[in-house]
Amino acid sequence: YHVRHLCNVALWLDGGQVKEFGDTEAVLGAYETHVRARDKALETKLHVLTELGDAPTVETMADSSAVPVTPVQGPVAAIVSVEVADLGSGTPPVLESKSLVVTVTARMSTSERPNMAVMLEQAHGVGITSVATHAEGFAPVQIADRLWRATLTFPDLPLHTGEYVVSAYLFDSQGLVVYEEWYHYLHFRFVYPSLTPGLVRLPHFWA
Repeated sequence: YHVRHLCNVALWLDGGQVKEFGDTEAVLGAYETHVRARDKALETKLHVLTELGDAPTVETMADSSAVPVTPVQGPVAAIVSVEVADLGSGTPPVLESKSLVVTVTARMSTSERPNMAVMLEQAHGVGITSVATHAEGFAPVQIADRLWRATLTFPDLPLHTGEYVVSAYLFDSQGLVVYEEWYHYLHFRFVYPSLTPGLVRLPHFWA
């Protein structure tokens, strides 16, 4: 996030070797593809080891030499709630609307106006989109003293049938400091009857 926000050019080093250098978006796109492939390979390996009864334990996977991370000190800010409208029954619940409406509410300890972001992914980790108030010039609405809210709507959600997950993020007034994140907080299922497979319905026409 911060690389995208601050840098026009990026350098990806792997084992001391230059893998990519150039336009930030192109480099990050290549890096994220690499990370997804690496994580998928690790997931497959762990699954095989689990089937064989030889999976590593949490203790063996932990790095005992790791230095504990000290939380950044600063204004206390917290996400109060993340709500998705029109969720029905089931596990995960089914979205009963054609639109996805996500409402994020946050409480600040000062009069600072925060920024908020929402990320939508497939349940198995394929990123679909991320949107943020500060990136789009929207100001969260103050609904009470130091209590703020932003509601995001994806009208006529262009997804095919599947399971999806929503994450929410709370930023400072400049959109640089992440105060809190609710990662993979809310799962839901979306049903869209279609004769053809895919992830999203892209605008198109035949000629």
